[in-house]
Amino acid sequence: MDNKAVLDDCLVGFRKALAAQLDADLGLMDPLIGQATPPDHYGQTATALALKLLRNPCDALWKIPFQARCATPAELLDHAPFNRLVLLLLSRTLDATDPVFELVMKEITRCKLQSHYPSNNWTLLAQVCELLETDPGSVTARRLSERSLLQLDQWLTSGGGFIDYPRHPERAGQLATPVAYHSKALLLTTLASLHTGEPAWAQRMERMLTWTMMCWDGGGHVGGLGRSTHALFGDACLVACLVLMGYADPEEKVNQETVGYRMLRGMLHRWRHQRRSDGFLRLNPAAEDRSGWDSYMHLSVYNAWTAGLLAWARWRRTEMPDPWLPCEILNQTSLPMVMHDSRAGIMRVGTNDGFLVMVSTTGQAPQAFAREEVELRYAGALPFYAAWLGHPICPPPVRLSLESLLKNPALAGWVTVLATDRGIWGLTDWQCELQEQGEDQITLVFTGWPRPLLKHSSSKFGVRLIEALDWRVLGGAWGRRAALRREPMKPIRSTMTLTIDLYRPRITTALKLELDEGVKSVRLLNPCGHALVSNSLPIHRRWHLAGGGRPHLQGQGYESTDWLTGQQDGALADASGYCLPSFELASGQCFTQCLQLDWPRVPVQA
Repeated sequence: MDNKAVLDDCLVGFRKALAAQLDADLGLMDPLIGQATPPDHYGQTATALALKLLRNPCDALWKIPFQARCATPAELLDHAPFNRLVLLLLSRTLDATDPVFELVMKEITRCKLQSHYPSNNWTLLAQVCELLETDPGSVTARRLSERSLLQLDQWLTSGGGFIDYPRHPERAGQLATPVAYHSKALLLTTLASLHTGEPAWAQRMERMLTWTMMCWDGGGHVGGLGRSTHALFGDACLVACLVLMGYADPEEKVNQETVGYRMLRGMLHRWRHQRRSDGFLRLNPAAEDRSGWDSYMHLSVYNAWTAGLLAWARWRRTEMPDPWLPCEILNQTSLPMVMHDSRAGIMRVGTNDGFLVMVSTTGQAPQAFAREEVELRYAGALPFYAAWLGHPICPPPVRLSLESLLKNPALAGWVTVLATDRGIWGLTDWQCELQEQGEDQITLVFTGWPRPLLKHSSSKFGVRLIEALDWRVLGGAWGRRAALRREPMKPIRSTMTLTIDLYRPRITTALKLELDEGVKSVRLLNPCGHALVSNSLPIHRRWHLAGGGRPHLQGQGYESTDWLTGQQDGALADASGYCLPSFELASGQCFTQCLQLDWPRVPVQA
């Protein structure tokens, strides 16, 4: 089946699933919670958009979720910029003389926008909504476009990655570029480009698409870094862009060997394996419905969002008089062997059809910094995704509770975790240097110090009061800034070497920890920690430990009873963490560990 047929089949599935979950009075229902979709989200409006475009034009079924939204009291409304965007897209599909058009425009006015939000993707969304409400070419449109482009330029790395946090990245050493919200910003940039026709928007869109390629595995997976990793929300934004650019047009109109066509094909085919029995898609590729979810995810909301965006993109594509394929990299048939954004700290090494490793180099600022949960999804000096012969072999890092981490340190995966009398620390932030790059091997060297994985806990009433006011009045602004001020533990120095052999294939890590004299009570919780997809394990695993007050130890294979393992609550199916038992490190000592993983070579064809 070509992309057009698979997309059409996907949209038919969404139409049936959404229609089956409609209640005449409550609108869209959520099968996981057994109640109406959360009223403070955008499930109702996105369902209305999807059903308006996916059903018979004479069918008024789409009005049920729209009326449910209209009946929602103002005090329950939230996610205003999301609802405003969806309603704006819905208004484009209506005739201005239609009585419902006036109701849609009235509902848009209930979506009050703010000048900025905690996440930059929300702020960009609000700005693009304002832009879409202007007449293209007008003075107002040009003014809003210039303002939004200026802001977007501050939030793009030189490689094209969207900086979701902090608001002023030029003032901060660290930043966060979660892939899901890069895809959302890409969609917004695409919509602005379509609306204005300005080359400046298309130029930013090309840069952002090039960055997206660093997080694509050549098949159906895009992502692995940051919050909402591999989530349907981000997938939907990217797929909608690809549809708008024509990669789901009839096969005689598009080259099926291009990167853009293959990316869309891979994602749509992967979605077919995420279909639930009720017709909705699971929110990520994991086998369990809630595995890898963030707290703000809702099954009904993200499925409605995906259905609405894709239905609108297909409808909008049919309205385009001429082909619109603006991005050169999407029309190529291959990608470079190495792609790197040093500011974002992301590197892609390998080939789409062989061994591919996506590396988080320097590490990024966690967008959540809590007392009882450990955020590892932004950590550096590790593969945040790897694939071999098109199959995932290394899953993304995870976010987990402190209790789970202490109970089973193997869940930390590749991130080295230390316990001291001052709390829990992780090797998450690094300086990175490319030591060697050849045709078949690349070696990276990292240096850094442990950083706290948890926010400092205080029982003082004044501190608690300030934190409560921060959460209720400032939206948690002070708490988010704490993630940018995680002071390193300088008495412990670390050096990591990561070597990737493309044609063996092999991943090798070598870690050295140097402890100053006087450093006390340091426990290495997860020696030789790593994370793998358990149904695609390497054929060889070799390791050794030396120093730190311990005798030299070495071994190979997975059969040793000493290895700890645990199934991670991750976004990919069969994600598991591994490590050796924890032990104390001696003050003033140097400790080293090495881990080598080998996957089977491809047989040489005669």
